Amino acid sequence: MARRLLCSPTVGVLFIINLITIALLISNEVARNAIVDQLGAAGLLESQQPKQQHFDEDPYLRKPPAPKYVTRTRIVHDIQTVLATATATKTATVTTTLMATQTVTVAKAAVEGLPGFCDECGPEDRLCKQYGQHNLERSRAYEGPNTRLRRVLQRAADGHPISIGVLGGSVTAGHGVLHPEYWTDIFFDWWNTTFPHEKNVFVNGAVPATTTEYYSVCALEHIDEDVDLVIIEMAINDQRMDVFAQSYEWLVRMLLDLPNKPAVINAQIIALSFDTITMGGDLHTGVNGYYDIPTVSLRNVVLYHVLENAHLDRDMFHRLPPFREDSQEDLRHINRVGHKIMAELLIAYMQRQICAQARLKANPSVLEFQSPGNTIPAPEEMGEIPRLRMFRKYVRNERESPIKTTCLSTRSKKHPLKPIRQHGWSDWAWKDKSYVIAKEPGARATFAIEVGPLGVIKVSYLRSKTFGLGNIKCWVDNNEGSARIIEGWWDLDGLNISRDSEVAVGVPAGPHEVTCEVLQETSDPGGGHEFRLISLTSS
Repeated sequence: MARRLLCSPTVGVLFIINLITIALLISNEVARNAIVDQLGAAGLLESQQPKQQHFDEDPYLRKPPAPKYVTRTRIVHDIQTVLATATATKTATVTTTLMATQTVTVAKAAVEGLPGFCDECGPEDRLCKQYGQHNLERSRAYEGPNTRLRRVLQRAADGHPISIGVLGGSVTAGHGVLHPEYWTDIFFDWWNTTFPHEKNVFVNGAVPATTTEYYSVCALEHIDEDVDLVIIEMAINDQRMDVFAQSYEWLVRMLLDLPNKPAVINAQIIALSFDTITMGGDLHTGVNGYYDIPTVSLRNVVLYHVLENAHLDRDMFHRLPPFREDSQEDLRHINRVGHKIMAELLIAYMQRQICAQARLKANPSVLEFQSPGNTIPAPEEMGEIPRLRMFRKYVRNERESPIKTTCLSTRSKKHPLKPIRQHGWSDWAWKDKSYVIAKEPGARATFAIEVGPLGVIKVSYLRSKTFGLGNIKCWVDNNEGSARIIEGWWDLDGLNISRDSEVAVGVPAGPHEVTCEVLQETSDPGGGHEFRLISLTSS
């Protein structure tokens, strides 16, 4: 009976099927182990990756729902070498079937040899998961080819130290926040972690209550001349007036022409305390397009949401402990929540350019193109300074010359504003704002200054409705008859900020003296005479 069962055709078929099944299972297990070994050799297994350090998240920020990705292996390279030529790992198959129902997917960034955040909005792109792709896209008010920025990122990735300077107003100076809550603290901490170098330099050159009129001449009093990257935050300090668009353009041209041909980025914040929501930053954006300056906007991301949910203005601007209760209402200066968002929008932008530069280096042929009649600029033309300013008439054969400037400033240690003769004037400071100040009619101060080729002399001074500011007259050398009258008081509520006024034009280049005297006449309805000088400049 037993022999007949063994020899039965049905039993034989079942026996053969069982043998085949066992062989397939063994084969699949061997294949699975082989693939895992390959991924391990390539360093692509999740268990092999170091834990990334994340910034603490604010509890009020809602976390987005977990994306429905299939399991992805992750790769995080040492960022010092991330921009080296990427070589795809040949042994890593993008999608490999292991069993009938089991799949391993290798992220595209991993295959390209890039960090995980280069897989846009994938599992390793923390900032995209935190803010959403739609918000990151909206934050990029102007992107452009980023020629200069990518050059800086490449140098950093190649192991060179980078010097970064920041120009800004009271927000960047830290009004209403504490270290390490400044957006500059967060950004530079990320930079040093991403591109560690003991000789990296970061200078926060922010000066409260100033505009780009001041920085267009005095920027180098506050950042280094050999800077590689400059971030400008002046969107709410400049009013929406052509004069500030022009001073912003002068600032940009001066920075782009510095010895290291630095990259310049415009970081635009938000304020809700002024007469209009639109401010000078909206004019800056047009200038940025002309000069190919990347622009990252906090306002673009949060404004609509704040308008539709008015209570959020407290979350963005309301001062948080340890500041005392009676100082908390402030719609002009973002709090640490706004600082963190601004910093991380900049970081997300930098990561985007890191990935783009790495892919460009791996495949430079993407820059190749054909321009019929040479009517379209070539890649090598990117990053150059336009030969003419925006605010002048087009001419065919003329190029704007670099401007030599002199700045004497109460806010600078390099070239402080000090009178060579005076009576009734003195140095005075309130918190982080310093001035040369006079309070009585007849007070007079004389300053020495070297005048540049344009022959223009200006003073920068405080304007305010609330401080009882008076009038002065200023003149060059012995030309008191040609003195200019300058008013400190103006009828603008809640706007206490520096402004520039011309003292003289057409002054011969060389050394000169400028004298300023407080007048009996005053524009202040309360009869105030106080006057606060900030700087004396020439070009």
